[in-house]
Amino acid sequence: MNQELIPEPVFRLWYGLNSGLWDDQASDLMGQLAITHIDPGRSDPSLLDRIPRGTFNTAEEETNNPNHKRIARGHKARLLDVQGKIEEDEDGVTYWAKQDLLPEEESLADPKWQGIRKDVGIFTDEEFEFLMTKCLRSLSQRMFRSR
Repeated sequence: MNQELIPEPVFRLWYGLNSGLWDDQASDLMGQLAITHIDPGRSDPSLLDRIPRGTFNTAEEETNNPNHKRIARGHKARLLDVQGKIEEDEDGVTYWAKQDLLPEEESLADPKWQGIRKDVGIFTDEEFEFLMTKCLRSLSQRMFRSR
Protein backbone atom coordinates (compact mmCIF):
# COMPACT_ATOMS: atom_id res chain seq x y z
CA MET A 1 0.00 0.00 0.00
CA ASN A 2 1.31 3.43 -0.89
CA GLN A 3 1.81 5.17 2.45
CA GLU A 4 1.07 8.59 0.99
CA LEU A 5 -2.55 7.43 0.60
CA ILE A 6 -3.12 6.26 4.19
CA PRO A 7 -5.16 9.30 5.34
CA GLU A 8 -7.13 9.61 2.08
CA PRO A 9 -9.72 6.82 2.67
CA VAL A 10 -10.32 8.04 6.24
CA PHE A 11 -10.98 11.57 4.96
CA ARG A 12 -13.37 10.24 2.32
CA LEU A 13 -15.39 8.44 4.99
CA TRP A 14 -15.18 11.41 7.29
CA TYR A 15 -16.56 13.87 4.72
CA GLY A 16 -19.75 11.82 4.53
CA LEU A 17 -20.33 11.25 8.25
CA ASN A 18 -21.80 13.65 10.74
CA SER A 19 -20.91 12.18 14.11
CA GLY A 20 -19.12 13.69 17.08
CA LEU A 21 -17.77 10.29 18.09
CA TRP A 22 -16.37 9.67 14.61
CA ASP A 23 -14.88 13.20 14.62
CA ASP A 24 -13.02 12.51 17.86
CA GLN A 25 -11.80 9.07 16.81
CA ALA A 26 -10.73 10.12 13.31
CA SER A 27 -8.96 13.26 14.52
CA ASP A 28 -7.08 11.15 17.08
CA LEU A 29 -6.08 8.70 14.32
CA MET A 30 -4.92 11.55 12.07
CA GLY A 31 -2.93 13.02 14.96
CA GLN A 32 -1.21 9.70 15.63
CA LEU A 33 -0.39 9.31 11.92
CA ALA A 34 1.03 12.83 11.77
CA ILE A 35 3.21 12.25 14.84
CA THR A 36 4.44 8.91 13.53
CA HIS A 37 5.27 10.26 10.10
CA ILE A 38 7.40 13.14 11.41
CA ASP A 39 10.17 10.55 11.72
CA PRO A 40 11.17 9.60 8.15
CA GLY A 41 12.49 6.30 9.52
CA ARG A 42 8.94 5.14 10.22
CA SER A 43 7.43 6.08 6.87
CA ASP A 44 10.15 4.73 4.59
CA PRO A 45 8.52 2.45 1.98
CA SER A 46 11.71 0.35 1.74
CA LEU A 47 10.89 -0.99 5.23
CA LEU A 48 7.96 -2.93 3.76
CA ASP A 49 10.38 -5.24 1.96
CA ARG A 50 12.03 -6.16 5.27
CA ILE A 51 8.84 -7.36 6.96
CA PRO A 52 8.55 -11.16 6.91
CA ARG A 53 5.35 -12.21 5.15
CA GLY A 54 4.74 -15.77 6.27
CA THR A 55 3.36 -17.25 9.45
CA PHE A 56 6.48 -19.35 9.79
CA ASN A 57 9.60 -17.42 8.84
CA THR A 58 12.79 -18.91 7.50
CA ALA A 59 15.96 -18.55 9.56
CA GLU A 60 17.19 -15.84 7.19
CA GLU A 61 13.94 -13.87 7.53
CA GLU A 62 14.15 -14.10 11.32
CA THR A 63 17.70 -12.75 11.42
CA ASN A 64 16.75 -9.84 9.15
CA ASN A 65 13.54 -9.09 11.06
CA PRO A 66 13.92 -5.49 12.33
CA ASN A 67 11.35 -6.08 15.05
CA HIS A 68 13.57 -8.13 17.38
CA LYS A 69 15.95 -5.27 18.26
CA ARG A 70 13.05 -2.85 18.74
CA ILE A 71 11.28 -5.30 21.07
CA ALA A 72 14.50 -5.92 23.05
CA ARG A 73 15.04 -2.15 23.45
CA GLY A 74 11.47 -1.69 24.71
CA HIS A 75 11.88 -4.59 27.16
CA LYS A 76 15.13 -3.12 28.48
CA ALA A 77 13.39 0.26 28.96
CA ARG A 78 10.64 -1.40 31.01
CA LEU A 79 13.22 -3.22 33.16
CA LEU A 80 15.05 0.05 33.82
CA ASP A 81 11.74 1.66 34.76
CA VAL A 82 11.05 -1.09 37.32
CA GLN A 83 14.59 -0.72 38.72
CA GLY A 84 14.07 3.03 39.11
CA LYS A 85 16.81 3.97 36.63
CA ILE A 86 14.86 6.80 35.06
CA GLU A 87 15.21 10.46 34.17
CA GLU A 88 12.40 12.81 35.18
CA ASP A 89 11.15 15.99 33.58
CA GLU A 90 10.96 19.19 35.66
CA ASP A 91 7.28 18.60 36.37
CA GLY A 92 8.00 15.27 38.05
CA VAL A 93 5.20 13.60 36.10
CA THR A 94 6.94 12.69 32.84
CA TYR A 95 9.84 10.24 32.97
CA TRP A 96 11.72 7.84 30.71
CA ALA A 97 14.47 5.27 31.01
CA LYS A 98 18.05 6.61 31.05
CA GLN A 99 19.11 6.66 27.42
CA ASP A 100 22.78 5.84 28.13
CA LEU A 101 21.71 2.49 29.65
CA LEU A 102 19.62 1.45 26.62
CA PRO A 103 21.00 -0.18 23.48
CA GLU A 104 21.36 2.29 20.62
CA GLU A 105 18.22 2.69 18.54
CA GLU A 106 18.90 1.47 15.03
CA SER A 107 17.65 3.48 12.08
CA LEU A 108 16.48 1.08 9.41
CA ALA A 109 15.37 3.69 6.91
CA ASP A 110 17.13 4.66 3.73
CA PRO A 111 19.13 7.83 4.56
CA LYS A 112 17.96 9.39 1.28
CA TRP A 113 14.29 9.09 2.30
CA GLN A 114 13.08 12.49 3.53
CA GLY A 115 9.65 11.37 4.67
CA ILE A 116 6.15 12.03 3.43
CA ARG A 117 5.64 15.69 2.70
CA LYS A 118 2.59 17.42 1.31
CA ASP A 119 1.35 20.94 1.97
CA VAL A 120 1.09 20.64 5.78
CA GLY A 121 3.12 17.67 7.00
CA ILE A 122 1.43 14.57 5.58
CA PHE A 123 -1.81 16.41 4.77
CA THR A 124 -2.87 18.52 1.82
CA ASP A 125 -4.10 22.05 2.57
CA GLU A 126 -7.71 20.89 2.09
CA GLU A 127 -7.31 17.93 4.47
CA PHE A 128 -5.59 20.10 7.08
CA GLU A 129 -8.31 22.76 6.90
CA PHE A 130 -11.00 20.08 7.31
CA LEU A 131 -9.12 18.52 10.23
CA MET A 132 -8.72 21.85 12.03
CA THR A 133 -12.40 22.69 11.48
CA LYS A 134 -13.44 19.38 13.06
CA CYS A 135 -11.04 19.86 15.97
CA LEU A 136 -12.33 23.36 16.69
CA ARG A 137 -15.95 22.17 16.52
CA SER A 138 -15.15 19.34 18.89
CA LEU A 139 -13.55 21.75 21.37
CA SER A 140 -16.40 24.24 21.27
CA GLN A 141 -19.02 21.52 21.80
CA ARG A 142 -17.21 20.39 24.92
CA MET A 143 -16.92 23.93 26.27
CA PHE A 144 -20.63 24.64 25.87
CA ARG A 145 -21.64 21.29 27.37
CA SER A 146 -19.67 21.93 30.55
CA ARG A 147 -21.59 25.15 31.36
